[in-house]
Amino acid sequence: MKVGDREAENAVWGYPSPYPETAEIQDYVAFYWDRMDHWYEEEAEIFMVAGRSSAR
Repeated sequence: MKVGDREAENAVWGYPSPYPETAEIQDYVAFYWDRMDHWYEEEAEIFMVAGRSSAR
């Protein structure tokens, strides 16, 4: 992923061909938490992943 002059290698993952029972996730992508510089929810910066107390 590249934004401006910053680039994060292998920062996005997804399932382009999911199993039939999970077909609804096709064409969605997700980002690796530790490969991004900052995370925002609405306009507030967040500092940990929900459900992962080890991520700060």
